[in-house]
Amino acid sequence: MKRLSRTFAILLAALMLLTLCACKEPPVISITAAEVKLAAVKSSSYDMDMQIAMSAAGQSFNIDSTVRADYVKDPMLIRMQMSIDMGALGKQDMQMYIQGDRTTYTVYTSTDNGATWTSTTSDNSKVQQYDVVANLGLYVAAAKTFTEVGMEQVSGSSALRFDGAIPEKALNQVLTASGVGQAFSKLGLGDLGSDPFSGVGDLPVSIWVDQQSGYPVKYEMDMTAMMSALMNKLLDSSTSNGAVSVSVDRVLVGVVMSNFNGIGKLEIPAAALGA
Repeated sequence: MKRLSRTFAILLAALMLLTLCACKEPPVISITAAEVKLAAVKSSSYDMDMQIAMSAAGQSFNIDSTVRADYVKDPMLIRMQMSIDMGALGKQDMQMYIQGDRTTYTVYTSTDNGATWTSTTSDNSKVQQYDVVANLGLYVAAAKTFTEVGMEQVSGSSALRFDGAIPEKALNQVLTASGVGQAFSKLGLGDLGSDPFSGVGDLPVSIWVDQQSGYPVKYEMDMTAMMSALMNKLLDSSTSNGAVSVSVDRVLVGVVMSNFNGIGKLEIPAAALGA
């Protein structure tokens, strides 16, 4: 009996050990699996940062834009706090709600902390940069094969970094989706053209996938080299710039995502709806 009890105890301990090991085993991490999980996301929060720094004729032009947003996929509704700092050209903080069907959108904006609101209609090209879930899916689908880099910390959790490259043929979509094209137009530097990407090279992109959840939780794009090449093309084709030299010093876009499927019902303020 004692031998039987001892054998049973050993088996029970082994079973418990196996169970504990199984519970701690992280999911298999891959870009493909992360893309599938991302496609099923119904809501999320994100923080987006875009930095642009340029110089010309002894003057500097800078845009630093930050966005904190909550996103609901269907029907699409985004609530955001935005800050845009354009250096000498001014700084503006605003609240925004974007509602639409991915064809036509209504954008509600307040620049005085909700005291007054304006509403405008827009198409996808003007608001696509804020649909970061769809944009990340675009970047993953467009990029060439990703390479594992290693584990890094994102928002206090371990995430596996993957580096890839988006080919020239997809850069037109990326420029629109990232919002960089609109940002450059605000500097009054001219039109980048409809198909200016031949010869500019691939765009590096990094994506971090959370070790436990398998969700893509961060992505970054260093667009400095690409936008520098585009600016050179713009100046070469322009007859109005003369010998003016423009340096593109920094174009960075980064997004950190969180709270997947954790956003409750979003409501547009009554004052905004009445605008």
